[in-house]
Amino acid sequence: MFFLGVDVGTSTIKATVLNELGNIVTSHKNKIKILNPQPGFYEVNPVASWWKGFVDVLRKISKDVDLSEINSICLSSVCGSFVPVNSNFDPLYNAILYGIDKRSASLVSKLNDRFGEDYLTNQLGSSFTTHSVLPKILWLKENVTDVYKKTVFFVESVNFITGKLTGQAAWDLPTAAGCQLINLHKLNYPIEILESVGLEINKFPELTWPLQSLGTVTEKAAKETGLKKGTMVLTGACDINAEAISCGAINPGDLLVVLGSTVSILLTLDALNFEKGFVSGVSVIPGQYRLGGATSSGGRFVNHAGQLFTRPSKSLLQKIDLSPTGIIVLPYFDGARCPFHNPDATGVIYGISSNSSSKDLYIAVRESIGFELAVILKKLEKHLKQSEKIYVTGGLSKDDVLLQVISNITGMALRVYPDIDASFGDALMAMSTHFSLDEVLKIHSSTQIKIILPDQNIHNVYTHLVEKFEMLYDALTKLFEFKTNE
Repeated sequence: MFFLGVDVGTSTIKATVLNELGNIVTSHKNKIKILNPQPGFYEVNPVASWWKGFVDVLRKISKDVDLSEINSICLSSVCGSFVPVNSNFDPLYNAILYGIDKRSASLVSKLNDRFGEDYLTNQLGSSFTTHSVLPKILWLKENVTDVYKKTVFFVESVNFITGKLTGQAAWDLPTAAGCQLINLHKLNYPIEILESVGLEINKFPELTWPLQSLGTVTEKAAKETGLKKGTMVLTGACDINAEAISCGAINPGDLLVVLGSTVSILLTLDALNFEKGFVSGVSVIPGQYRLGGATSSGGRFVNHAGQLFTRPSKSLLQKIDLSPTGIIVLPYFDGARCPFHNPDATGVIYGISSNSSSKDLYIAVRESIGFELAVILKKLEKHLKQSEKIYVTGGLSKDDVLLQVISNITGMALRVYPDIDASFGDALMAMSTHFSLDEVLKIHSSTQIKIILPDQNIHNVYTHLVEKFEMLYDALTKLFEFKTNE
């Protein structure tokens, strides 16, 4: 008996298979091609990248595992990405990606002005941002009217695949909450808001919890994928929830940081709380709540910066000095997201001089991620309840320099899981169909856990540099409002 977890990420789709003991049997991935048809627009061809990518990953898995022996399947994906489909889950438009897609920026401002920050925060968990789905659906209605009219359902990327597998449409509650699509008090769609902006409620599918069964693999899907007809498919959730399950960071007070293509944070709470700049939401487990957010920095930013700046030699990196560089980088290559939510912000390098080296820039790029996290932690301070550690997952968790810099800047210990990811968490959730969730969470992977401790002396120096980071952003906010042609 096997359990399949699949994560539809920003750049890859990855699948992991676990056996009954929770051991990884096999794991495979495919690349996802991100489309950038015009500045600020980020899309994915859902058939070419998601469905065919999913089928191809299954083909690779079938060389190691008999697909007919898979007991259940759970998927996750990046929160805030969605696609309009017909009744057969055929896409009517490319999938529109999460907060890095800024096509709805002007509508976001108009909707926030119309409804007001206090009302939206109380109802939806935060005011609208470029991460929000509703303004982008409204953009489709106003700019691609024929697509909106033909749309039967707007589904998120998990349900695009699970819908094709089962024929059932649904949004999971944590994902819907994460992109301001549900009333947090009633746990249903914000009907008053939808009706007032002219969006039809029947185009939004059923809301359900991640660990509930969505349905089973149909005969048609079985022929396309090689999966056994009748295999159970869970509703699934957005990837950060799967990451939290993967390392057990799901108890109230647990703080998770995912160092992925972007940096995502998730703080689990035992009651509904609101904080400006963050999104309030619900947990995978009913009765628990979350404060979350995502930056625009992360792997995409580090990779892009690495192409712009000369990388230090391996010999230099081996004896690298992690003292503060004094250089402040604002990592807003794709605008600022949590906690500032300013799509007009741009990347900035401050404090560079003729004495600065490629090593300094290499560290400064990583410092900028640490500064962002330090600002986030400062704003969440009253909710952290003396938490002294951060659970860390994601592709960048293998960057030892970055990890030590983050620990030094934040002053917090990092509990790092470099060898597991959302697809592992998905597979654990799939196991909940056969075992209780408590039993599943006791399963320990053979992966190594790294503990990174801060250098207190260096942390003391960084304290005023974090303030400098905030001051630099504040000083430039007016400048960010000017367009390049002004």
